[in-house]
This record gives sequence, C-alpha cells and structure tokens, in this order.
Amino acid sequence: MANVSAPIGLVPMGNAGGAAPNFELAQNPSVVIAKTDATVTGYGDLLKKLSSGYVTRWTAGTAANLMAGVFAGCKYYSISQQRIVQSHYWPGSDALNDPLVFMYPITGTIAPRFWIQSNSGGPVVFGNVNNNIDLVMGTVNTTNGFSGAMADFSTIATTNTLPFHIEGLYSSYQTGVNGSDNTTAYNRIIVTANVGALAGV
Repeated sequence: MANVSAPIGLVPMGNAGGAAPNFELAQNPSVVIAKTDATVTGYGDLLKKLSSGYVTRWTAGTAANLMAGVFAGCKYYSISQQRIVQSHYWPGSDALNDPLVFMYPITGTIAPRFWIQSNSGGPVVFGNVNNNIDLVMGTVNTTNGFSGAMADFSTIATTNTLPFHIEGLYSSYQTGVNGSDNTTAYNRIIVTANVGALAGV
C-alpha cells in the first residue's frame, strides 16, 4: 500500500544503546522561547539554540551542534485567557512571560531514537542507512498542535554537520501501517542525533 503524506514531526521511540526508555521530558527553567518569537512551533519540532540564550524552531541548514531538543509543549501566562496555560504547541504570541519549554533532550543523555516520515523526494531505502539527513520543517497543524516536519530526502549525505543519522527503516519495527512501504515516497525512517556533529568531529 502506497504511503500517504501525514507528517507529525519527530516521534520518540526510546533510547539507543539498549537503555530502557522512560520518555522523561527536560524541564529546565533556562530553556525558554522568547515571548516575542512569532515562529509557530509544534509538538515534534526540532529546536535550535540561539546566541541570545533562547531556543526556537529548527531551520533547515542549521549546523547540528545547535540542536537543543525536540519540542513537547510549553507553559506560559496567556494574555487573552488571563491564566497560566500548558499548550501542545507554541502559537507565536499571547504570552506575558517567556514560555517554558518541555522537550525531549538531544544532548546530556543516551542518544534518543525517533521515527519521522520522509518527504516526497523518497523513498528512503536500506542503502541510505548510516548516512545523515536534515529536516524540512513544513507547517504546524494548529488544530492538533503537531509538527509538520519531515526528513528531507534531498539532503541525504555523509556530511557530518547534518543533524540526524539514519539508523534504519520503520518497517523493521512495524509493517502494514502508513509509512512502512519502502517502495514509495513518505516512508518512515529511524533516526538519532548525529553525535559526531554534536561533538564537532
């Protein structure tokens, strides 16, 4: 069955190296989005570090050593609702204070493993495993709050500054579902953070 385009960004699968997955989210009070950041950010979006100290939604082509983590919601005081809200996504406005970010950390932990749908350039095939890849960010679904990010087939390379390492194909874990057909575009792949790039090697 041909795959259908239905991106929801990076979906956690546990940790590499045989570690037991606990899916704990980082809740560091220093990880915040600027209240003036108008970039809508969805659940499953990759975040990047800014020199201002804030984080923001990933931009394709950014060096991997600037990865902060994968967005999993935020908390802030809503101007319109006059109360603290915890949101599945950052709408890009309406915060009295800088939103506190919840995220799946990329660094400082055993490498987390994610699945993500590839874009229309694919399919990604077994011969692409052990290469690196960037993301195309797409549009956040503001109805359900999910990311529209996908793995960008056109960026597959050995380039060590790309953010993710292709570990395998999702069909190795599950078949008969959308994204498990490796003969058509929009198949799902398994990725981990490109550790070599994070280490600057």
